[in-house]
Amino acid sequence: MAYIDFLNALAELQGLTNGQTLLDNPGPYRSHIESRIAARAWIDAHSSKLSDSWSGVRVLDVGCGYGATSVELAKLGARVVGVDTNQRWLDLACANARNEVAVEFIKGDAESRDIVRRLSEVGPFDVVILKDVLHCIRDVGAVLENMSRVAAANAYTLYRVPNMRSIKHVMADPITRTFAIALLPNEVWPMLCASPPHFYARRLEDYRAAFAYWGYQVRDIAAITDEDEGTTRRHIERGLRMLKRELKPENFRSKDLRARVIKAYRLYAAEAQDDLARLDWPSLYQKYRAPTWEGVLSR
Repeated sequence: MAYIDFLNALAELQGLTNGQTLLDNPGPYRSHIESRIAARAWIDAHSSKLSDSWSGVRVLDVGCGYGATSVELAKLGARVVGVDTNQRWLDLACANARNEVAVEFIKGDAESRDIVRRLSEVGPFDVVILKDVLHCIRDVGAVLENMSRVAAANAYTLYRVPNMRSIKHVMADPITRTFAIALLPNEVWPMLCASPPHFYARRLEDYRAAFAYWGYQVRDIAAITDEDEGTTRRHIERGLRMLKRELKPENFRSKDLRARVIKAYRLYAAEAQDDLARLDWPSLYQKYRAPTWEGVLSR
C-alpha cells in the first residue's frame, strides 16, 4: 500500500496521472521506482558486517530523501528517524512509509546546531547513516560534530559517498551526466551545463582528514570488483584514452571552455600516470575505479 502511495505522490509531483503512469513509462523515474529494491539490497549487502539484527536498533538516516532506506530498515525492526532539508522529498518519504511502518521524518539541516536540539529529543542513536549525502554538504565537519552529539555510546556511522573523480564519473557525473565537470572549480560549472549540480567533488583524502579531525576511526567496507590488478590498470589506461577522445572541439560551447577542460584533463592524466607507477592495487582501484567510497566510522 505504501509503495503505491509513494508512486502516486511522485506522479502527482511530476504532473503525471498516477503511479501506474510511472510504471508504464519509467524512463527518468526508474531510480525512484526501484529505490526500495536498491535500498534493501544495500542493507543486505552490509548487514553481516554491521549488525546481527536491526530489531530495536535506533537509526538516524541523514539526507533520507524519499525514505527508501529508512523504510526498509524499519521493516527489519529498526527504530528510524529520517532527516532531510527538502520538504517535497519528506512528503514522498511519508507516503513511502504510510500504512506499512512507523518512521519519524524531520525537516532540518544536518549542518545547523538547531538539528542537535531537535534530534536530542528523539535520540540518542545507535547507528547514523550518511548515505550519498556528504558530497552535497558544504561543511562536512559541522555534520560530523552534530552527529557525534546525538549518537549513543559505542554508536557507529555508516557512510557512502560517490567518487566523483573516478574515471567513470569524470566521463559523466552521476547527476547531470556532464563530461569532466568534477575536474573543474564549481564556479565554472554553469559553462558546462544549464542546471549545475549541487555537489562537491572532494577527494577521499579530504573526507579522511575530516573523519580524523573529529576523532573517527575508519573501516573501509567497499570491495574491489575487478578480477585482478592487471584488469584495474587496463581499465584506467583505457579510461584515460576515452577521456582524451572527448576533448574534440565540437563537444564544447567555446574555445575558452575547451581550453579549461583540456588543462584539467592533462593534470588529471599526469596524476593518474604517476599513480600507476607508484600506487598499489587497492589504492589505484579506490582512486580511479571505485564508483563510491563506503566505510564505518567509530569513536
